[in-house]
Formats: sequence, structure tokens, C-alpha cells
Amino acid sequence: MSNEPKYCLKDLQKTFDRPVKLRMTQTAIQTQYDLHFKDEDVVAAIQALSEGDFYKSMQPINLEFTAWQDVYKSKFKGVRLYIKFQVDSRGAVIISFKEQ
Repeated sequence: MSNEPKYCLKDLQKTFDRPVKLRMTQTAIQTQYDLHFKDEDVVAAIQALSEGDFYKSMQPINLEFTAWQDVYKSKFKGVRLYIKFQVDSRGAVIISFKEQ
């Protein structure tokens, strides 16, 4: 675990600045729907993140993932969110998008 983000937040926000550009795991998509969030809400939540929302950077637990994962905790639409990003050879992906 690290106290410094591995990825630039502004780059992540640029990557996920429109619904069509979202790339999420099936688990992240399911928890998004469980929260009754639309794709536009996911984009808005990511755009609202600040560097102060950074929580930790962690090595992957799952062997399918090989890159570090940056975790942010924030509040959006009254929901305390846990959002985890990873960047690998295929680009950025939202690993988790769930309620804390």
C-alpha cells in the first residue's frame, strides 16, 4: 500500500469525461446500478473528485490485474463513494464504484 497516487487524477478525469468513454468491470457496473446511478452520474462523480479525496494506492489482490490501483473516497449525491482505478496496457479501468 502507498500513500501516494500512482496515476494522475486529472488524466483519469480526462479519460472518463463522457459516458461513452467509461470502461468498468462488471462488478463496478453492477454496484453502479445498485446505487441507481446512470453513466452520467459516474462521469460527474469522477469529475468531482479532488486530490484530497485520494485514500490509498494498493497492489492488486486479484491475479487477473497486474497494475497498481488508486482508491478515492468521496461524497456524491449524498452517497459516500469508494472508487478504484487501475491503468494497465489496455488503458484505464474503473475497478470499483460502490458505496463505502
